[in-house]
Amino acid sequence: MADAKATTTKYRPSTEEKKKVEKLESRMGEMKKAKDDQNLEGDWNKWDTLYFPRKIYRKDAKDWQSKLHNPQVFAYVNTSVSMLIDQRPEAILEARSREAQPKEPVLKGLYDYTWEKGRGDVELYYVLMSAGIYGTGIAFEGYRSDVREIKEAKRDEEGKLVRTKAGKIEYDKNTIKEFDDVYWRNVDIRNFYIDEMATNMQDARDCAERFVYDLDTFKFKYPEKRYSKAKHVKPGGDTEEKSEKKYHIDVGRDRIEVWHYYNKVEDSFQIWANGIIIKDSPIPYHHKQLPYIRMPFYPRSRSSFWAMGLAEILENHSDQLDTIINMRIDQAKLNIYRGFMVGGGELIDEEDLRLKPSFLLEVNDINNVVELKSNDIKPSAYKEDGLIMESMKYATGIDPRMEAISQGGTATEAAIVKESSLRRIKIVLRLLEKEFLANLATMRIANIQQFYSIPRKVNKVIGESGVEKYESEYREVRMKLKKVDVDGETRYRKTEKDNFFEVTPDDIRGNFDVKIRPMSTIPVSKALEDQQFADFFIRHAGNPHIDMRKLTEEDLKRKGLPMDMLAEDSAEGQGMIVLAEQENMQMAQTGEPIPPTEGATPEHTAVHEAFMQSDQFKQVPPQIQQAFQEHVSGEKGAQTGGYNEQGTLPKDFMKSPQRVNPAEGMGAPNTNRAQM
Repeated sequence: MADAKATTTKYRPSTEEKKKVEKLESRMGEMKKAKDDQNLEGDWNKWDTLYFPRKIYRKDAKDWQSKLHNPQVFAYVNTSVSMLIDQRPEAILEARSREAQPKEPVLKGLYDYTWEKGRGDVELYYVLMSAGIYGTGIAFEGYRSDVREIKEAKRDEEGKLVRTKAGKIEYDKNTIKEFDDVYWRNVDIRNFYIDEMATNMQDARDCAERFVYDLDTFKFKYPEKRYSKAKHVKPGGDTEEKSEKKYHIDVGRDRIEVWHYYNKVEDSFQIWANGIIIKDSPIPYHHKQLPYIRMPFYPRSRSSFWAMGLAEILENHSDQLDTIINMRIDQAKLNIYRGFMVGGGELIDEEDLRLKPSFLLEVNDINNVVELKSNDIKPSAYKEDGLIMESMKYATGIDPRMEAISQGGTATEAAIVKESSLRRIKIVLRLLEKEFLANLATMRIANIQQFYSIPRKVNKVIGESGVEKYESEYREVRMKLKKVDVDGETRYRKTEKDNFFEVTPDDIRGNFDVKIRPMSTIPVSKALEDQQFADFFIRHAGNPHIDMRKLTEEDLKRKGLPMDMLAEDSAEGQGMIVLAEQENMQMAQTGEPIPPTEGATPEHTAVHEAFMQSDQFKQVPPQIQQAFQEHVSGEKGAQTGGYNEQGTLPKDFMKSPQRVNPAEGMGAPNTNRAQM
């Protein structure tokens, strides 16, 4: 911990500040002792050795003996993280009042905007990685404003560089903001300290985060203009790097230990830099919560804050596998480089017995040199590996090879096999949604409402009557929204293209409940997910309770196609889609072919093609499949000038049976169509 007396020779703290420093030192010591008593850092260092590829330590092992480490823990952690990282946090906002309900799309758009701006997906990866290895991931949600001074070359009115008499370029100093927004980040759990009585972040009374900066970085992050006492801070304190940075080269710079301490009960926040409190204020966020979120992987119990990770679960398995593999490699070396027994009468040293190409050794008596033979490694020696690996899968419920499970069979069969392998990881998924993302989204919305309500600029203007007034300018962001006036009230409509949207306090005011979209599950495979959607599209194409335009929009999104492909809505277009669904069902159920539909639209034909990719289509007889192909080929031929893919007009090209008139809706006979 920091030594205040050693670093405050010039700075004279007040009596009250000395008491606060002593209180902080005492509280930090209590939280640190709680971690030491549980040997958390010792365990985390052990999990590091299991996760990172490196040589293992074997007591009394000789130089020639193998010290390899198997990468099973690395594989299991990354397999689980790869499945979880695709879970895009779909926040759902539910207004608590009728007045706030129209503003839901604004806050939802800002949530998505700030998530992308702050590289939320990258931070989510690191939090999940920490949880997978150590059992617990911690994230910080807050606000950051990075201001930096830069130099720009002076130019005259003609754009030429301005130089001094000595010929040197002159520079102007300007200030830029590299980042100025709400954000969240992963926290190194070794530098995070929590109330020793807490079981989660919600019931913790206080917490602290430790940082170590070199002197230049400290001055940048805590400039004297904002932190007047920062000028008194000297390098020192406990500046030893924790695990994630301990492999970095120490360049010998002066370093400073900094603590951020939050106390929810007292509503206080202190920044403590090597024994000097440079900031002392209430918690700076309106939600008044500890601004950290916990992500447990496998909780130990309801009463434990720190959870279990995959490295801890697989520790014994990994050690067993290392032992067996290295013993087998040692045996292989002994088989290749065999030893010899040499009689006392032979003058042969160790180098003479080393095997090499065209090896030739002269001895007095061949019987005085005998090669030591050992048994070859039998195939049964490898069975133990398989048993240990099966035990790993049983213990974790994860198979690192599950991404390659599908080998033949239908997509549904592959889904059943893979679904059984994903049941255990769904526990972690639910914790990700309910314990982590929901709490993160709640804090993010509160921070957006707080910081986006602050004007970027206030301008003084003079009105028509000569009276001065002030007008505020607020943040502009790019969103697919625009403001419209409806009966004198502001409403928000979604647009297909981005618009510059000025966010005012009225746009985000109100109380909202934040939820994560229910039933968000791990997709078994992209191909299967698309197949399931295609089946749903076909099944509900004629359902009057389903918005076909929205269904089509979702289809375009999945295929990565632009929204401007959508045509204007029309009764005929909707009817054509319904008609295609009827044709699919008629041909599949009755087995009777139907000639190409006269005037079929591309959307109509697309319904046929989607059905032809479904599992249901694969079950119909080959002759019906051929009829579908001819039907689609004929429709495409008409859409491209009347010719099919073979360049010929299909037989009975323009004929079709009496069916629904797309323009008149379902159930109305079409008397203008050709009859069979």
